[in-house]
Amino acid sequence: MAGTANSWEAADQWLRARGQDWGVSSGDLLQASGSIKETLTLIQEGQLAEGPVEIEISYDEVDLVLELGYRGSPVQAVAPEQQPAAASGKESLARDLLAAWRCCPY
Repeated sequence: MAGTANSWEAADQWLRARGQDWGVSSGDLLQASGSIKETLTLIQEGQLAEGPVEIEISYDEVDLVLELGYRGSPVQAVAPEQQPAAASGKESLARDLLAAWRCCPY
């Protein structure tokens, strides 16, 4: 499965169709879809990608694996000691997502 930063809807439809075929729970599919959407939003809003964002989704009866790859600047996480003391829920979620995706830039 490959898509661009503007094709979250296509990735979501593909994930849900294949996920049902694979027998992935609806809760796991919902969580995976939300992770894709939030990550693509962060990449797009940060203007990090220099071209398309590729999405690969696989399932091996144990793990549902989502891989996003792109050319451009990596998503950067802020070290805990550099984070502001009081962050809104949205800012906290953004930091968590940034930290989760920081380790795998292409």
